[in-house]
Amino acid sequence: MSDELWNDIQHMELGRELFIPYHAYAGAFASNRLSHLGRILNPQTQSVERAILELPYQWGLGSQVHGHILDDRGIHSPYVSERTIEFIASTLGEVVAMDFNEETTTQITFIRVKVRIDFIEPLRFFRRVRFESREGAMNGFNYEKLQQVCTNCCRVNHQVSHCP
Repeated sequence: MSDELWNDIQHMELGRELFIPYHAYAGAFASNRLSHLGRILNPQTQSVERAILELPYQWGLGSQVHGHILDDRGIHSPYVSERTIEFIASTLGEVVAMDFNEETTTQITFIRVKVRIDFIEPLRFFRRVRFESREGAMNGFNYEKLQQVCTNCCRVNHQVSHCP
């Protein structure tokens, strides 16, 4: 079972990287120009939480700044903007609505986007993106309220037992 899963993961088709031009994230990049991103080099022995609390005081900034723990999932915070999200979501289908607030971008773990999908095309569950600044990200997509999704062809409206 685990060997089959490993083989499926190894041969997963992610498609071509989606190139995101600078104009799609320029506003977010400008508003985050004073942000400082850091990485703990030895997380087994260094506490991320402690570093976030102590570094501002070592920099002489005290309570003037605040820190957040960022994980490696999805879009990095300097690039998160409504235009970037809409650019990525539009590759799945026509964007109908988006639940997004620019003020809370550092606090969100997902963004809900309503997209009109084509039932003939297979669903995409992952998408690699590359920004003009050469940073990349892997985005995962979760679909809500879909009744039947074939696990063989990733299309909607039939089960694997009826896959053409």
